[in-house]
Amino acid sequence: METIYTIPIHEAYEVKCGCPLCKLEDDLEIASLEYVMGAAMMEPDVRIETNRYGFCKKHFRDMLSMQKKLPLALVLESHTKELLSALTQQKIGKKEFPALADKISTAVDDCYVCRQLKDRLSKYYSNVIHLWLVDPEFKDLTREQEYFCPHHLAGLLSFAKKELPKKFFADFYKDHTEKTAALLEKLSSNVSKFAKSFDHRFANDPLGDAKTAIEDAIDFLSK
Repeated sequence: METIYTIPIHEAYEVKCGCPLCKLEDDLEIASLEYVMGAAMMEPDVRIETNRYGFCKKHFRDMLSMQKKLPLALVLESHTKELLSALTQQKIGKKEFPALADKISTAVDDCYVCRQLKDRLSKYYSNVIHLWLVDPEFKDLTREQEYFCPHHLAGLLSFAKKELPKKFFADFYKDHTEKTAALLEKLSSNVSKFAKSFDHRFANDPLGDAKTAIEDAIDFLSK
C-alpha cells in the first residue's frame, strides 16, 4: 500500500458531503489537467504519452475552458503531428496496417487524463480498503458518509472482492452500501410518485420532493 494516498483520503472523508471518492476524483482531475497545461510542457516523457493517447472530448473541453491558449496550442501541435505522421505513412501493407490502425485508434479513442485518473483511483480504492480494515476511526468515518455514488461503490466493491479477507466482506459491504441503498429507495419512490402523477386519479396529489424526481435520479446515477 502506498501511504501517500491516505492523507487526501482522510481529507475527503472529513468533509462528509456527498460521495468522498467523487471529491477525490474531482481533485485528481483538476490536478492532472493543470499538470498537462503547466509543468508537463517540460516533461518529454509526458508529451510522448499525451501525443500517443490524446484526450477525450470532455477533457479537451476542460482544457479549452482553462483559457491557457499557449500550452494548449503546444499540446495540440505535437499531438496533431503525431496523428498526421501515422496517417501519411509511405508504406502501408498488410504487415504495417494493424499497428497503424491501432495507433490511430489509440490517438482518437483514448485519453491521457482518463488513464491517470484510473491509475490513481485504483490506488485510492486499495488504500480505502486498508484504512477501513486497520483503523477503527476510519471505519466510523465511513459510516458517517452521506453515500457512495454507484460508480465509485462498484469500484470499491470490485477491489474489496480481490483484496479484503472474506470474513470482513459482509461488514465492508454493509458500511458502504447502507446509506446508498436508503438514498436509492427514496429516489425510486419519488420516481414512482412522479410517474403516477400522470394518471388522472392522482393528478391532484402533492408531489413534494418528487417534482424533481427525474433530474435527481439521473444526477445520482450519472455521478
